[in-house]
Amino acid sequence: MASSTGKPGAVHFALIFFVMLSVILGVVAYMYYKEYTDGVAVVNKERQNVAVKAKALKKADSEVQLLKRLTGYPELEVGLNDATNPDTVHGAVLAQIQNLSKELAPASPIDDAAKLARELHQRLVSITKTSSDREVANTAIDGRISKINAEKQKIVDDHLAAKTTAEKRTEENVTEHAKIVQTKDANITQLQSEVTTEKRLHQEDVSRLTAQLDEKAQEVERLTKLNVLIQDKLEKIDNVSFEKPDGVIRTVDQQNGLAWINLGSSDRLTRGTTFSVYTKDNLGVGRRGAEDIKGAIEVTRIVGPHMAECRILDQSHYAPISKNDPIYTPLWEAGREMRFSFAGYIDMDGDGRHSAAERKLLHDVVSSNGGKIDNELNDEGELIGKGITVHTKFLVIGTLPEGQNTDPGKVKAETDMRKQFKELNNQARMNGVRRISLSDFLSWIGYVPKQRLWRPGENYPFKLKSGAASGSTDETIGDRSSSGQVTGAVGGRKAIEQPVSSGQTSGLFGGGNRYRGR
Repeated sequence: MASSTGKPGAVHFALIFFVMLSVILGVVAYMYYKEYTDGVAVVNKERQNVAVKAKALKKADSEVQLLKRLTGYPELEVGLNDATNPDTVHGAVLAQIQNLSKELAPASPIDDAAKLARELHQRLVSITKTSSDREVANTAIDGRISKINAEKQKIVDDHLAAKTTAEKRTEENVTEHAKIVQTKDANITQLQSEVTTEKRLHQEDVSRLTAQLDEKAQEVERLTKLNVLIQDKLEKIDNVSFEKPDGVIRTVDQQNGLAWINLGSSDRLTRGTTFSVYTKDNLGVGRRGAEDIKGAIEVTRIVGPHMAECRILDQSHYAPISKNDPIYTPLWEAGREMRFSFAGYIDMDGDGRHSAAERKLLHDVVSSNGGKIDNELNDEGELIGKGITVHTKFLVIGTLPEGQNTDPGKVKAETDMRKQFKELNNQARMNGVRRISLSDFLSWIGYVPKQRLWRPGENYPFKLKSGAASGSTDETIGDRSSSGQVTGAVGGRKAIEQPVSSGQTSGLFGGGNRYRGR
Protein backbone atom coordinates (compact mmCIF):
# COMPACT_ATOMS: atom_id res chain seq x y z
CA MET A 1 0.00 0.00 0.00
CA ALA A 2 1.34 3.32 -0.90
CA SER A 3 2.62 5.78 1.57
CA SER A 4 0.30 8.55 2.58
CA THR A 5 3.06 11.09 2.46
CA GLY A 6 2.49 11.62 -1.37
CA LYS A 7 6.01 10.63 -2.49
CA PRO A 8 6.34 8.53 -5.69
CA GLY A 9 6.77 4.93 -5.13
CA ALA A 10 7.94 1.95 -7.18
CA VAL A 11 4.69 1.81 -9.02
CA HIS A 12 5.05 5.36 -10.17
CA PHE A 13 8.64 4.79 -11.37
CA ALA A 14 7.58 1.64 -13.19
CA LEU A 15 4.75 3.47 -14.86
CA ILE A 16 7.05 6.29 -15.90
CA PHE A 17 9.60 3.80 -17.23
CA PHE A 18 7.05 1.97 -19.32
CA VAL A 19 5.63 5.20 -20.65
CA MET A 20 9.09 6.43 -21.67
CA LEU A 21 9.91 3.03 -23.16
CA SER A 22 6.72 3.12 -25.20
CA VAL A 23 7.50 6.61 -26.45
CA ILE A 24 11.03 5.63 -27.43
CA LEU A 25 9.85 2.49 -29.17
CA GLY A 26 7.13 4.47 -30.93
CA VAL A 27 9.67 7.04 -32.11
CA VAL A 28 12.05 4.32 -33.31
CA ALA A 29 9.21 2.50 -35.05
CA TYR A 30 8.06 5.73 -36.68
CA MET A 31 11.61 6.49 -37.88
CA TYR A 32 12.00 3.04 -39.40
CA TYR A 33 8.56 3.27 -40.95
CA LYS A 34 9.30 6.71 -42.45
CA GLU A 35 12.63 5.48 -43.86
CA TYR A 36 10.81 2.53 -45.37
CA THR A 37 8.10 4.67 -46.97
CA ASP A 38 10.74 7.11 -48.36
CA GLY A 39 12.66 4.20 -49.88
CA VAL A 40 9.52 2.84 -51.47
CA ALA A 41 8.77 6.30 -52.92
CA VAL A 42 12.29 6.60 -54.36
CA VAL A 43 12.03 3.17 -55.94
CA ASN A 44 8.65 3.98 -57.43
CA LYS A 45 9.95 7.26 -58.78
CA GLU A 46 12.99 5.61 -60.36
CA ARG A 47 10.83 2.93 -61.95
CA GLN A 48 8.53 5.59 -63.36
CA ASN A 49 11.52 7.53 -64.73
CA VAL A 50 12.87 4.37 -66.36
CA ALA A 51 9.50 3.66 -67.97
CA VAL A 52 9.18 7.26 -69.18
CA LYS A 53 12.71 7.24 -70.59
CA ALA A 54 12.12 3.89 -72.32
CA LYS A 55 8.92 5.19 -73.84
CA ALA A 56 10.65 8.45 -74.88
CA LEU A 57 13.53 6.44 -76.36
CA LYS A 58 11.15 4.33 -78.44
CA LYS A 59 9.27 7.41 -79.49
CA ALA A 60 12.53 9.16 -80.50
CA ASP A 61 13.56 6.09 -82.53
CA SER A 62 10.19 6.17 -84.30
CA GLU A 63 10.66 9.86 -85.01
CA VAL A 64 14.16 9.25 -86.45
CA GLN A 65 12.76 6.57 -88.75
CA LEU A 66 9.94 8.92 -89.69
CA LEU A 67 12.39 11.75 -90.45
CA LYS A 68 14.49 9.40 -92.58
CA ARG A 69 11.43 8.43 -94.56
CA LEU A 70 10.32 12.04 -94.87
CA THR A 71 13.73 13.06 -96.19
CA GLY A 72 13.47 10.30 -98.81
CA TYR A 73 16.39 8.20 -97.51
CA PRO A 74 14.84 5.48 -95.29
CA GLU A 75 17.44 2.94 -96.33
CA LEU A 76 20.51 5.06 -95.44
CA GLU A 77 22.34 5.53 -92.17
CA VAL A 78 21.98 8.93 -90.56
CA GLY A 79 25.72 9.64 -90.76
CA LEU A 80 25.88 12.00 -87.81
CA ASN A 81 29.60 12.83 -88.20
CA ASP A 82 29.88 12.19 -91.94
CA ALA A 83 28.55 15.32 -93.64
CA THR A 84 30.48 14.76 -96.88
CA ASN A 85 29.30 11.20 -97.50
CA PRO A 86 26.34 11.22 -99.92
CA ASP A 87 25.47 7.65 -98.85
CA THR A 88 24.25 8.93 -95.46
CA VAL A 89 21.13 10.91 -94.68
CA HIS A 90 23.30 13.68 -93.26
CA GLY A 91 25.47 13.97 -96.35
CA ALA A 92 22.60 13.55 -98.81
CA VAL A 93 20.45 16.25 -97.16
CA LEU A 94 23.40 18.66 -96.95
CA ALA A 95 24.17 18.01 -100.61
CA GLN A 96 20.57 18.75 -101.52
CA ILE A 97 20.63 21.99 -99.49
CA GLN A 98 23.87 23.04 -101.21
CA ASN A 99 22.48 22.22 -104.65
CA LEU A 100 19.31 24.20 -103.89
CA SER A 101 21.41 27.11 -102.60
CA LYS A 102 23.26 27.31 -105.93
CA GLU A 103 19.97 27.69 -107.79
CA LEU A 104 18.75 30.52 -105.51
CA ALA A 105 19.88 34.14 -105.38
CA PRO A 106 22.38 34.87 -102.58
CA ALA A 107 19.77 36.89 -100.66
CA SER A 108 17.09 34.24 -100.94
CA PRO A 109 16.52 31.94 -97.93
CA ILE A 110 16.48 28.16 -98.11
CA ASP A 111 12.81 27.67 -97.36
CA ASP A 112 12.67 23.89 -96.83
CA ALA A 113 15.72 23.76 -94.54
CA ALA A 114 14.48 26.70 -92.50
CA LYS A 115 11.05 25.14 -92.09
CA LEU A 116 12.61 21.85 -90.99
CA ALA A 117 14.88 23.62 -88.47
CA ARG A 118 11.92 25.57 -87.03
CA GLU A 119 9.85 22.40 -86.83
CA LEU A 120 12.61 20.55 -84.95
CA HIS A 121 13.12 23.53 -82.63
CA GLN A 122 9.41 23.73 -81.84
CA ARG A 123 9.28 19.99 -81.22
CA LEU A 124 12.31 20.23 -78.88
CA VAL A 125 10.72 23.12 -76.97
CA SER A 126 7.48 21.14 -76.71
CA ILE A 127 9.29 18.02 -75.41
CA THR A 128 11.27 20.11 -72.90
CA LYS A 129 8.12 21.82 -71.69
CA THR A 130 6.29 18.49 -71.43
CA SER A 131 9.18 17.00 -69.47
CA SER A 132 9.23 19.99 -67.12
CA ASP A 133 5.47 19.78 -66.67
CA ARG A 134 5.76 16.07 -65.92
CA GLU A 135 8.50 16.68 -63.39
CA VAL A 136 6.35 19.27 -61.65
CA ALA A 137 3.38 16.93 -61.72
CA ASN A 138 5.49 14.04 -60.43
CA THR A 139 6.76 16.22 -57.59
CA ALA A 140 3.20 17.11 -56.64
CA ILE A 141 2.15 13.47 -56.84
CA ASP A 142 5.12 12.41 -54.72
CA GLY A 143 4.09 14.94 -52.08
CA ARG A 144 0.55 13.71 -52.14
CA ILE A 145 1.72 10.06 -51.93
CA SER A 146 3.99 10.86 -48.99
CA LYS A 147 1.12 12.60 -47.25
CA ILE A 148 -1.30 9.77 -47.95
CA ASN A 149 1.25 7.11 -46.94
CA ALA A 150 1.72 8.93 -43.66
CA GLU A 151 -2.02 8.71 -43.05
CA LYS A 152 -2.97 5.27 -44.30
CA GLN A 153 -1.05 2.22 -45.49
CA LYS A 154 -3.96 1.18 -47.66
CA ILE A 155 -3.29 4.02 -49.99
CA VAL A 156 0.23 2.65 -50.53
CA ASP A 157 -1.19 -0.74 -51.49
CA ASP A 158 -3.60 0.88 -53.88
CA HIS A 159 -0.78 2.76 -55.57
CA LEU A 160 1.30 -0.40 -55.78
CA ALA A 161 -1.57 -2.18 -57.45
CA ALA A 162 -2.05 0.76 -59.82
CA LYS A 163 1.67 0.67 -60.65
CA THR A 164 1.50 -3.04 -61.46
CA THR A 165 -1.47 -2.41 -63.72
CA ALA A 166 0.34 0.47 -65.46
CA GLU A 167 3.45 -1.65 -66.06
CA LYS A 168 1.33 -4.38 -67.56
CA ARG A 169 -0.40 -1.87 -69.83
CA THR A 170 2.97 -0.41 -70.83
CA GLU A 171 4.25 -3.85 -71.79
CA GLU A 172 1.12 -4.44 -73.84
CA ASN A 173 1.63 -1.06 -75.60
CA VAL A 174 5.27 -1.89 -76.34
CA THR A 175 4.28 -5.24 -77.81
CA GLU A 176 1.58 -3.60 -79.94
CA HIS A 177 4.00 -0.89 -81.11
CA ALA A 178 6.56 -3.53 -82.10
CA LYS A 179 3.90 -5.27 -84.22
CA ILE A 180 3.01 -1.94 -85.88
CA VAL A 181 6.68 -1.20 -86.63
CA GLN A 182 7.15 -4.68 -88.09
CA THR A 183 4.10 -4.23 -90.30
CA LYS A 184 5.35 -0.82 -91.49
CA ASP A 185 8.81 -2.23 -92.24
CA ALA A 186 7.19 -4.96 -94.34
CA ASN A 187 5.15 -2.32 -96.19
CA ILE A 188 8.25 -0.23 -96.80
CA THR A 189 10.09 -3.23 -98.21
CA GLN A 190 7.18 -3.97 -100.53
CA LEU A 191 6.96 -0.35 -101.69
CA GLN A 192 10.70 -0.28 -102.37
CA SER A 193 10.34 -3.41 -104.49
CA GLU A 194 7.44 -1.83 -106.40
CA VAL A 195 9.45 1.37 -106.95
CA THR A 196 12.38 -0.64 -108.31
CA THR A 197 10.05 -2.47 -110.69
CA GLU A 198 8.47 0.82 -111.85
CA LYS A 199 11.91 2.35 -112.45
CA ARG A 200 12.92 -0.62 -114.58
CA LEU A 201 9.69 -0.43 -116.61
CA HIS A 202 10.12 3.35 -116.99
CA GLN A 203 13.68 2.92 -118.24
CA GLU A 204 12.48 0.37 -120.77
CA ASP A 205 9.79 2.82 -121.95
CA VAL A 206 12.36 5.61 -122.22
CA SER A 207 14.68 3.42 -124.28
CA ARG A 208 11.85 2.41 -126.58
CA LEU A 209 10.62 5.98 -127.03
CA THR A 210 14.17 7.22 -127.61
CA ALA A 211 14.58 4.70 -130.41
CA GLN A 212 11.26 5.80 -131.91
CA LEU A 213 12.30 9.46 -131.69
CA ASP A 214 15.57 8.67 -133.45
CA GLU A 215 13.64 6.95 -136.25
CA LYS A 216 11.24 9.92 -136.53
CA ALA A 217 14.15 12.37 -136.55
CA GLN A 218 15.79 10.47 -139.40
CA GLU A 219 12.46 10.39 -141.25
CA VAL A 220 11.99 14.15 -140.71
CA GLU A 221 15.52 14.78 -141.97
CA ARG A 222 14.84 12.73 -145.12
CA LEU A 223 11.53 14.52 -145.71
CA THR A 224 13.18 17.91 -145.11
CA LYS A 225 15.87 17.16 -147.68
CA LEU A 226 13.20 15.98 -150.12
CA ASN A 227 11.15 19.12 -149.46
CA VAL A 228 14.18 21.34 -150.03
CA LEU A 229 14.97 19.50 -153.27
CA ILE A 230 11.38 19.86 -154.50
CA GLN A 231 11.29 23.52 -153.48
CA ASP A 232 14.52 24.25 -155.32
CA LYS A 233 13.20 22.51 -158.43
CA LEU A 234 9.91 24.43 -158.26
CA GLU A 235 11.74 27.74 -157.87
CA LYS A 236 13.78 26.95 -160.99
CA ILE A 237 10.76 25.80 -162.99
CA ASP A 238 7.96 28.14 -161.79
CA ASN A 239 8.78 31.82 -161.53
CA VAL A 240 5.76 32.55 -159.30
CA SER A 241 5.23 35.66 -157.17
CA PHE A 242 2.42 36.46 -154.75
CA GLU A 243 3.28 40.17 -154.62
CA LYS A 244 0.77 42.79 -155.71
CA PRO A 245 1.34 46.22 -157.29
CA ASP A 246 1.43 49.10 -154.80
CA GLY A 247 -0.28 51.51 -157.17
CA VAL A 248 -0.43 52.79 -160.77
CA ILE A 249 0.78 55.73 -162.84
CA ARG A 250 -2.03 58.26 -163.12
CA THR A 251 -0.42 60.59 -165.67
CA VAL A 252 3.00 61.29 -167.20
CA ASP A 253 4.84 64.44 -168.30
CA GLN A 254 7.59 63.06 -170.53
CA GLN A 255 8.80 66.52 -171.44
CA ASN A 256 9.73 67.34 -167.85
CA GLY A 257 10.47 63.74 -166.81
CA LEU A 258 7.65 63.63 -164.25
CA ALA A 259 4.91 61.17 -163.38
CA TRP A 260 2.04 61.15 -160.89
CA ILE A 261 0.87 58.08 -158.97
CA ASN A 262 -2.32 57.21 -157.05
CA LEU A 263 -0.61 57.16 -153.62
CA GLY A 264 -0.32 60.06 -151.19
CA SER A 265 -0.54 61.29 -147.62
CA SER A 266 -3.45 59.00 -146.68
CA ASP A 267 -1.29 56.05 -147.68
CA ARG A 268 1.56 57.34 -145.45
CA LEU A 269 3.80 57.74 -148.46
CA THR A 270 7.02 59.67 -147.87
CA ARG A 271 9.34 61.60 -150.16
CA GLY A 272 12.32 59.69 -151.47
CA THR A 273 10.47 56.38 -151.87
CA THR A 274 11.39 54.69 -155.16
CA PHE A 275 9.24 52.35 -157.23
CA SER A 276 9.86 50.08 -160.18
CA VAL A 277 7.41 50.57 -163.06
CA TYR A 278 5.99 47.46 -164.80
CA THR A 279 4.42 46.94 -168.17
CA LYS A 280 0.64 46.65 -168.20
CA ASP A 281 0.78 43.10 -169.58
CA ASN A 282 3.28 41.89 -166.94
CA LEU A 283 3.20 38.31 -165.69
CA GLY A 284 3.28 39.47 -162.08
CA VAL A 285 5.28 41.92 -160.00
CA GLY A 286 8.14 40.67 -157.85
CA ARG A 287 9.09 37.83 -160.24
CA ARG A 288 12.71 36.87 -160.77
CA GLY A 289 14.38 38.91 -163.46
CA ALA A 290 13.49 42.35 -164.79
CA GLU A 291 11.80 41.39 -168.08
CA ASP A 292 8.53 43.18 -167.17
CA ILE A 293 10.16 46.25 -165.59
CA LYS A 294 10.18 49.27 -167.87
CA GLY A 295 11.51 52.01 -165.58
CA ALA A 296 11.94 53.53 -162.14
CA ILE A 297 10.51 56.57 -160.37
CA GLU A 298 11.21 58.47 -157.13
CA VAL A 299 8.62 60.35 -155.04
CA THR A 300 9.55 64.05 -154.90
CA ARG A 301 6.36 65.70 -153.63
CA ILE A 302 3.16 64.60 -151.86
CA VAL A 303 0.33 66.34 -153.67
CA GLY A 304 -2.79 65.02 -151.94
CA PRO A 305 -4.34 62.11 -150.02
CA HIS A 306 -3.92 59.82 -153.01
CA MET A 307 -1.65 61.76 -155.33
CA ALA A 308 2.14 62.15 -155.41
CA GLU A 309 4.55 63.66 -157.91
CA CYS A 310 7.52 61.50 -158.93
CA ARG A 311 10.73 62.01 -160.85
CA ILE A 312 11.40 59.51 -163.65
CA LEU A 313 14.73 57.97 -162.78
CA ASP A 314 14.94 55.60 -165.73
CA GLN A 315 12.73 54.20 -168.49
CA SER A 316 12.85 52.20 -171.67
CA HIS A 317 13.27 54.18 -174.84
CA TYR A 318 11.03 51.78 -176.78
CA ALA A 319 8.42 51.43 -174.00
CA PRO A 320 8.34 54.66 -171.99
CA ILE A 321 6.39 55.00 -168.78
CA SER A 322 2.72 55.67 -169.48
CA LYS A 323 -0.62 56.02 -167.76
CA ASN A 324 -1.95 53.01 -165.78
CA ASP A 325 1.45 51.30 -165.62
CA PRO A 326 1.66 49.33 -162.32
CA ILE A 327 4.29 50.37 -159.78
CA TYR A 328 5.86 48.19 -157.10
CA THR A 329 8.51 48.21 -154.39
CA PRO A 330 9.00 45.61 -151.65
CA LEU A 331 10.38 48.29 -149.30
CA TRP A 332 7.13 50.16 -148.71
CA GLU A 333 3.62 49.20 -147.69
CA ALA A 334 0.97 51.52 -146.25
CA GLY A 335 1.08 51.46 -142.44
CA ARG A 336 3.59 48.61 -142.20
CA GLU A 337 7.34 48.40 -141.67
CA MET A 338 8.94 45.93 -144.10
CA ARG A 339 11.87 43.86 -142.81
CA PHE A 340 14.64 42.27 -144.87
CA SER A 341 17.67 40.08 -144.30
CA PHE A 342 20.83 40.47 -146.39
CA ALA A 343 23.61 37.93 -146.87
CA GLY A 344 26.84 38.05 -148.86
CA TYR A 345 28.89 40.78 -150.48
CA ILE A 346 26.97 43.89 -151.60
CA ASP A 347 27.63 45.08 -155.16
CA MET A 348 25.23 47.96 -155.79
CA ASP A 349 26.44 49.03 -159.24
CA GLY A 350 27.03 45.56 -160.74
CA ASP A 351 30.72 46.10 -161.44
CA GLY A 352 31.76 42.84 -159.77
CA ARG A 353 33.27 44.60 -156.76
CA HIS A 354 32.02 45.20 -153.24
CA SER A 355 32.98 47.76 -150.60
CA ALA A 356 31.92 49.19 -147.25
CA ALA A 357 30.60 52.26 -149.07
CA GLU A 358 28.21 50.14 -151.15
CA ARG A 359 26.98 48.34 -148.01
CA LYS A 360 26.36 51.73 -146.36
CA LEU A 361 24.54 52.83 -149.52
CA LEU A 362 22.29 49.78 -149.22
CA HIS A 363 21.45 50.76 -145.62
CA ASP A 364 20.63 54.29 -146.77
CA VAL A 365 18.41 53.05 -149.61
CA VAL A 366 16.46 50.67 -147.34
CA SER A 367 16.00 53.17 -144.48
CA SER A 368 15.06 56.05 -146.80
CA ASN A 369 12.27 53.91 -148.24
CA GLY A 370 10.91 53.04 -144.79
CA GLY A 371 12.33 49.50 -144.64
CA LYS A 372 14.35 47.83 -141.89
CA ILE A 373 17.23 45.34 -141.97
CA ASP A 374 16.59 42.73 -139.25
CA ASN A 375 19.55 40.47 -140.16
CA GLU A 376 22.79 41.17 -142.02
CA LEU A 377 25.66 38.82 -142.85
CA ASN A 378 28.55 41.24 -143.36
CA ASP A 379 31.87 40.93 -145.22
CA GLU A 380 33.61 39.54 -142.11
CA GLY A 381 31.19 36.61 -141.88
CA GLU A 382 29.47 38.06 -138.81
CA LEU A 383 25.72 37.74 -138.45
CA ILE A 384 24.11 40.90 -137.07
CA GLY A 385 20.58 40.15 -135.90
CA LYS A 386 18.55 37.51 -134.06
CA GLY A 387 17.67 35.34 -137.05
CA ILE A 388 14.95 35.17 -139.69
CA THR A 389 11.33 35.04 -138.54
CA VAL A 390 7.95 34.95 -140.28
CA HIS A 391 8.00 38.76 -140.18
CA THR A 392 11.00 38.88 -142.57
CA LYS A 393 9.79 39.64 -146.11
CA PHE A 394 12.80 38.53 -148.17
CA LEU A 395 16.22 36.99 -147.68
CA VAL A 396 18.27 39.01 -150.18
CA ILE A 397 21.37 37.13 -151.34
CA GLY A 398 24.36 39.03 -152.66
CA THR A 399 27.60 37.51 -153.89
CA LEU A 400 28.76 34.53 -151.82
CA PRO A 401 32.40 33.38 -151.61
CA GLU A 402 33.26 30.22 -153.53
CA GLY A 403 36.00 29.10 -151.14
CA GLN A 404 38.88 29.64 -153.61
CA ASN A 405 40.52 32.58 -151.86
CA THR A 406 44.14 31.91 -150.88
CA ASP A 407 44.52 34.99 -148.68
CA PRO A 408 44.88 33.64 -145.10
CA GLY A 409 43.30 36.80 -143.72
CA LYS A 410 40.09 36.23 -145.71
CA VAL A 411 39.75 32.42 -145.52
CA LYS A 412 38.20 32.53 -142.04
CA ALA A 413 35.79 35.32 -142.97
CA GLU A 414 34.64 33.41 -146.08
CA THR A 415 34.29 30.18 -144.11
CA ASP A 416 32.20 31.95 -141.46
CA MET A 417 30.09 33.60 -144.16
CA ARG A 418 29.27 30.28 -145.82
CA LYS A 419 28.44 28.72 -142.44
CA GLN A 420 26.21 31.61 -141.34
CA PHE A 421 24.51 31.76 -144.74
CA LYS A 422 23.61 28.07 -144.49
CA GLU A 423 21.91 28.77 -141.17
CA LEU A 424 20.06 31.81 -142.56
CA ASN A 425 19.00 29.84 -145.62
CA ASN A 426 17.58 27.07 -143.42
CA GLN A 427 15.73 29.62 -141.30
CA ALA A 428 14.23 31.18 -144.44
CA ARG A 429 13.01 27.78 -145.62
CA MET A 430 11.53 26.89 -142.23
CA ASN A 431 9.69 30.23 -141.93
CA GLY A 432 8.52 30.37 -145.56
CA VAL A 433 10.60 33.46 -146.34
CA ARG A 434 11.30 33.96 -150.03
CA ARG A 435 14.94 34.08 -151.14
CA ILE A 436 15.86 36.51 -153.93
CA SER A 437 19.03 37.84 -155.51
CA LEU A 438 20.38 41.31 -154.82
CA SER A 439 20.02 42.30 -158.48
CA ASP A 440 16.30 41.38 -158.47
CA PHE A 441 15.82 43.28 -155.22
CA LEU A 442 17.44 46.44 -156.63
CA SER A 443 15.36 46.18 -159.80
CA TRP A 444 12.13 45.79 -157.81
CA ILE A 445 12.76 48.84 -155.60
CA GLY A 446 13.53 51.00 -158.63
CA TYR A 447 17.15 51.57 -157.69
CA VAL A 448 19.23 53.23 -160.42
CA PRO A 449 22.99 52.94 -159.79
CA LYS A 450 25.36 55.74 -160.45
CA GLN A 451 27.04 55.81 -163.86
CA ARG A 452 30.07 53.55 -164.08
CA LEU A 453 33.11 54.98 -165.82
CA TRP A 454 36.02 53.05 -167.29
CA ARG A 455 39.37 54.22 -166.00
CA PRO A 456 42.74 53.47 -167.59
CA GLY A 457 44.39 50.44 -166.05
CA GLU A 458 41.09 48.66 -165.27
CA ASN A 459 40.72 45.47 -167.27
CA TYR A 460 37.29 44.24 -166.08
CA PRO A 461 34.53 44.34 -168.70
CA PHE A 462 30.87 45.07 -168.15
CA LYS A 463 28.71 41.97 -167.89
CA LEU A 464 27.05 42.35 -171.30
CA LYS A 465 24.14 40.04 -171.95
CA SER A 466 23.01 41.24 -175.38
CA GLY A 467 25.44 39.93 -177.95
CA ALA A 468 27.38 37.84 -175.43
CA ALA A 469 28.81 34.62 -176.74
CA SER A 470 27.13 31.38 -175.68
CA GLY A 471 28.95 29.18 -173.30
CA SER A 472 28.14 26.05 -175.30
CA THR A 473 26.26 24.89 -178.38
CA ASP A 474 22.47 24.47 -178.23
CA GLU A 475 22.41 26.80 -175.22
CA THR A 476 19.03 28.35 -174.37
CA ILE A 477 19.13 32.04 -175.20
CA GLY A 478 17.77 34.18 -172.38
CA ASP A 479 17.85 37.86 -171.62
CA ARG A 480 21.11 39.26 -172.97
CA SER A 481 20.48 42.93 -172.33
CA SER A 482 23.50 44.84 -171.06
CA SER A 483 23.65 45.56 -167.34
CA GLY A 484 26.25 48.24 -168.01
CA GLN A 485 25.16 51.86 -167.89
CA VAL A 486 25.58 54.41 -170.68
CA THR A 487 25.07 58.14 -170.51
CA GLY A 488 22.02 59.82 -171.93
CA ALA A 489 24.19 61.49 -174.56
CA VAL A 490 24.77 58.20 -176.38
CA GLY A 491 21.67 56.32 -175.25
CA GLY A 492 19.73 56.91 -178.44
CA ARG A 493 17.33 59.39 -176.85
CA LYS A 494 17.58 63.09 -177.40
CA ALA A 495 17.61 65.35 -174.41
CA ILE A 496 14.36 67.27 -174.04
CA GLU A 497 14.80 70.96 -173.48
CA GLN A 498 12.77 72.35 -170.65
CA PRO A 499 11.23 75.74 -171.32
CA VAL A 500 10.67 76.33 -167.61
CA SER A 501 12.81 74.67 -164.97
CA SER A 502 10.90 72.18 -162.84
CA GLY A 503 13.78 71.62 -160.46
CA GLN A 504 14.58 68.27 -162.09
CA THR A 505 17.71 67.42 -164.09
CA SER A 506 17.41 66.06 -167.56
CA GLY A 507 18.03 62.48 -168.56
CA LEU A 508 21.62 63.42 -169.48
CA PHE A 509 22.44 63.70 -165.78
CA GLY A 510 20.20 60.94 -164.43
CA GLY A 511 22.92 58.37 -164.12
CA GLY A 512 22.23 56.21 -167.17
CA ASN A 513 19.19 54.28 -168.38
CA ARG A 514 18.92 50.56 -167.71
CA TYR A 515 15.78 50.12 -169.75
CA ARG A 516 16.52 51.88 -173.07
CA GLY A 517 17.78 48.77 -174.71
CA ARG A 518 14.56 46.84 -174.21
